[in-house]
Amino acid sequence: MYDFSKMTNRFNTNSYKWDVKENELPMWVADMDFETAPAIINALHKRVDHKIFGYNTVPDDYFEAYQKWWERRHHFHMEKDWMMFVTGVVPAISSVVRKVTTVGENVLIMSPVYNIFYNSILNNGRHVLSSDLVFDGKEYHMTQHGFARHNEFEIKNQSQTEVTFTLVSNDEIIKQYPFLFELNVTYKLVENTLTCFINVKNKDHQTIYFQVGGHPAFACPFMENESSNDYYVEFAEYETRNQKVIDVDKRGMSHVQLPFFDHEKRFFVRQQLFNNDAIVIKDFKSENISIKSLNHQKSIVFHMQGFDHVGLWTAKHVGGLLAIEPWIGHADYVDFDGEFKEKESCVALDTDKEFNVQFAVEINQ
Repeated sequence: MYDFSKMTNRFNTNSYKWDVKENELPMWVADMDFETAPAIINALHKRVDHKIFGYNTVPDDYFEAYQKWWERRHHFHMEKDWMMFVTGVVPAISSVVRKVTTVGENVLIMSPVYNIFYNSILNNGRHVLSSDLVFDGKEYHMTQHGFARHNEFEIKNQSQTEVTFTLVSNDEIIKQYPFLFELNVTYKLVENTLTCFINVKNKDHQTIYFQVGGHPAFACPFMENESSNDYYVEFAEYETRNQKVIDVDKRGMSHVQLPFFDHEKRFFVRQQLFNNDAIVIKDFKSENISIKSLNHQKSIVFHMQGFDHVGLWTAKHVGGLLAIEPWIGHADYVDFDGEFKEKESCVALDTDKEFNVQFAVEINQ
């Protein structure tokens, strides 16, 4: 049995931790104030009694002790080949940094951590990428429509008919969105259809929360010398749905809902429908929404998979366009003051999992 209640006076013992004033309580370093376990003391005495100190090999029972510790506490067997003796944590981290990275690369740490860990990275010519621990309630701010649209994606794959753009967490993004992720957006052209695949990967050690959406917009009317009044929007299925009303003044979603479809599937494009910003519809049945004209057979068919909201929008100051925007969720309600993960339709993605949605634009001439 170990006596964890015994106090040992460590003042004036050349202790780095206890080199403080008498009334100070040092709590800044991982230096235990319990007496060392008797088994360790006895082993040290035995070694000292030998009276000769030289270079030593590492015996098998050193590794066996570690293996048994994991087996007893976690029921996990660790092979000896997986282990290597090192003289301390800092030398081990420095060796790992040199082994698995190259000069100039970023090394992610989850701060707050022991400050010397930063030196293990910087002294080896690498850059520190810090992902600070987040406490619930801390606020993060991002611009309208999120952060992805303001960041430069890298081209991951490219061919004559397909390209994939990738965005990953970086220092600036973490200031707005405190999770590690990989966002892949792939555009693939097959005949008259352009498909956009959106893939989110959780690269964090914790569940990440997010919402995604697209903002494709189309010329309406399609051709010159036409009027948008001759165009209509057609859902694939008959719908009975309300329209969520945006509070333009407060720049958020209100709780007001107005009837929009009553077992209907189409409406004509009229500017007054959009005087209060976008028409927002949730949980629609239709797989696609089309833009069509009374005067010809040309059309745009917009396909969606995995989205629970759609926003239909046109702007007075732009004119000549109609946006069909697939969303997971939407802007905050004007009175919302909860956590991000409590937002309507917020996606919760576990570590190492992926999330996929897609939309497609079919152009019929």
